[in-house]
Amino acid sequence: MNPTTTPPPAGVDQSAEPWLTAVLARGRHVPTDVPSRPLTAADRAAVGRDLRDGLLQPLVGEVVVGAGTVVDAGLRARALALLVPSGTVVVGAAAAWVHLGAVVPVPTTVVCVGARASGRVLTGGVVLELSRGRRPEGDVVVLRGLELTGPARTVVDVARNSPAHLPRVAAALEAAGLDLGDLPAALDRAAGQANLRAARGRLAVPVRRRDRPRPAPSAARP
Repeated sequence: MNPTTTPPPAGVDQSAEPWLTAVLARGRHVPTDVPSRPLTAADRAAVGRDLRDGLLQPLVGEVVVGAGTVVDAGLRARALALLVPSGTVVVGAAAAWVHLGAVVPVPTTVVCVGARASGRVLTGGVVLELSRGRRPEGDVVVLRGLELTGPARTVVDVARNSPAHLPRVAAALEAAGLDLGDLPAALDRAAGQANLRAARGRLAVPVRRRDRPRPAPSAARP
């Protein structure tokens, strides 16, 4: 007795790959809760179909995840980690997107510091701005394999270079319970970076004076 098969929908070209086989094959391209980046033209075509059919949702660049998956900071970090070079630190608005999601736009340009060479590279649908600048040590956190600036330094960098996003970013980070009490110290650690004076003004954080040690009183003369 032959097994019963589901007939193809009306209008499907039966000279092409059998409908059921095609449906099953496409299932290989549907991740569940793990971000995925298509690497070949065939993968991109399959992902495009699944996006149109509502089986996938876009995350950043070409990185996608299964439809209905709850997207949080950890998932955004895993997605961006598929695109940026290891050993670099994601800074600025892209770091804010990882922390906060829709509060800032999905990044189309990602700034990474600590790279071996500077330049702009198109990778996986995003532009990577790679800088050999020093890593912001003391302000780096690791989330799901991605190195990025912590909340306080992220606010400082947004205030320096993306001030239009600053009110929403600062308010959302505070609402999320993330610690911004380190802002003065983060500003100090950013010494030498561009636009720092403007950032201090936007954040209304005064310059902290480092008190010089007073000389010891001279011994009294006999």
